[in-house]
Formats: sequence, structure tokens, C-alpha cells
Amino acid sequence: MNCVTCIKIGKKYPPIYVNNLYKAIRKQCDLDFICFTDDPSGIDPNIIVYDMQPLVKDSSRWKKEDPWYAQYVPHLADDPNMWMNSKMNLLGTFSWWPAWNKLELFAREELDKYEKKIFFDLDMVIQGDIKPILDFETNFALTPARWKSEEWANKKNKSYVEKNKMPKFTWTSTCIVWKDVKHIYEQYMSNWRRYARMYNGIDVYLHEKHLSEFQILPKIFYSYREGSEPEHYRDSEDKKAYCKYMPEYSVCNFHQKPDIHELDHENILYKIWNDTL
Repeated sequence: MNCVTCIKIGKKYPPIYVNNLYKAIRKQCDLDFICFTDDPSGIDPNIIVYDMQPLVKDSSRWKKEDPWYAQYVPHLADDPNMWMNSKMNLLGTFSWWPAWNKLELFAREELDKYEKKIFFDLDMVIQGDIKPILDFETNFALTPARWKSEEWANKKNKSYVEKNKMPKFTWTSTCIVWKDVKHIYEQYMSNWRRYARMYNGIDVYLHEKHLSEFQILPKIFYSYREGSEPEHYRDSEDKKAYCKYMPEYSVCNFHQKPDIHELDHENILYKIWNDTL
């Protein structure tokens, strides 16, 4: 038995993002759909919900008299921009933000009964067939980022590649498929503050610490802002956001502005997302 999961931490995304993802998944499969969240209000009652709290709001992790605690920690969920405020470095959590909670999924007991787990970020529009993802057999796989091809990324970051003797990463964690990778979470938790200082998010952490352990999912993803090839944005002359609907792909990533709900309501991607097409 397999399942589909997502995470909603803080107030960056309203519950409609969870509900619309659920509706899109339900059109293609009947797998259990599970949301881990710190606030279940407004989430469709047909969705399985489990509690998940942002790590930096857990007061047991440090003493409340630590510098900046009262000024920053209680307000993080209300203002996403504060997650990476430089003063959070005094708490040893600079560059910690809710995306790090994805690693917690790897060790959640609620998921142990499922053989394969499939995670989707909330800021995605499923516009086509995701069977290649649902059927993908792997112990651990991540999302290809076609908009920054491996050849382009390695050429652009030649000094990094030569110094570190590893390729520049050309994938993301916007969609994750896994079976048993609890050891990744355990390693992270053994020194999570250090990793939050060292790496600007989960993607860099996985690249540096677990590069040889994952596969890449089928290339059915593209970026709304950056297209599907480096020349669409990253290697373009004007660096103008691409912002185009690409029907040949199945999943559109909104990993940069605009957010999906900010699109013109006549935009085809908004209509697909809001189930009005």
C-alpha cells in the first residue's frame, strides 16, 4: 500500500493549497492522501491529517532566555520572511525554514504501514498524467530540474565542481518518492542546528550528504518562472521570467513568485489548479 503526502507549516499557504492538491491527486488515484500540519483548520475532512510542528518553535530545543527568542520565535508562523532573518543565527537556526520539515517525513511512524510514500510540495499544479511518478520504483528519488540542466549547471559552476569533485545539483525536493530512508532524518537530527547554518535548505543538504543515495524521477516537471530549459530563463539574455504554460509536461512548479493564487483567474494554470477548467 502506498500513499501521497504533503506538508503545510505556518501561514505562507492557505488551506486551499492542500485541498486543491488533494483534488488533483484524487482524479488520478485513490491512494491515502495525508497532510502533516501545525494548523488543520480549513483542510478538507476527507484528507488524513497529522500534527507536525516547525522545529524552531519547539521551546524544548533551547532555553527561552537565549538571545532573540522572544522577538523572533513566537512570530515565525505569522511572517514567513522571518524564517531566514540573519538574527536567527544567534539561535543557531539561520536558514532553517519549514522545508526542513520534509526530512521529518522520513521517520514518521504514521507512514510506516505504507510501502512507498510520494510527497508533493503545495506550490505545484498537476496538469497532466502523474502515473510515471505513482508507478516509479525506487527507494529514494527526487525531482529533475530541467530548467537548469546538468551540462549547463556544471559549466556555470566549474570551480565548484572541480573543488568539491561532485556535480552541481540539478534537481529539487518538490516531489519526493521514498520507501525507507529514516537514516537521513536521524543524521540530520544528530546536529540539525549545524546543518541549518551550513546549508541553505534541504536540497543543498541532500546534495552534500546523500548524493549517491537517490535517483531522479521522470522528466515531467517544469517551472512556471523558469521554463524547462536554461535558455528559457537562467541562460537568457534579459533574465525575464518565462511564465508560460507548457502542456507537454504533467507538473508545473511555482517555486518562485508569483504564487499560484496570485495568477490572473483567467490563466489556464489557475483554472486547472482551482478545478474550474
